[in-house]
Amino acid sequence: MLIHISLTQLDMLEGSETLLADGTGDLKGDRLVYRELQAPGYLHEVTFTDREIILKRKAEITSITKLTPMRPSESIVESPFGVMKLETRLNSWLKNDDCWSVEYQVLSGGDVVLHQRLTWNIKGAAE
Repeated sequence: MLIHISLTQLDMLEGSETLLADGTGDLKGDRLVYRELQAPGYLHEVTFTDREIILKRKAEITSITKLTPMRPSESIVESPFGVMKLETRLNSWLKNDDCWSVEYQVLSGGDVVLHQRLTWNIKGAAE
């Protein structure tokens, strides 16, 4: 089903908020697909189930971030320079009909390199 999606990123380390997507998305059950606001060629796919949340980004730098409640998971980032695997920790999550949200951390060598909250606001049929 085509829907209207807006995605906001709150960088918990910097305290800054950024609108990353605002437009049409495709929602089918637990799977949401949409494109970035500033780079429409970059495709994102979010799968949000009770067991796991998977964030996929297909662009020049591709990533698959797995977030699992109550245990560490991983993010795999592929770039022209190679493949990097990083640990992830899911802090909190919310999923209802009009809002999906995750707060998580990415760690490298035990240090937090990213701590963010992503919030997808979803509205019925796209306009």
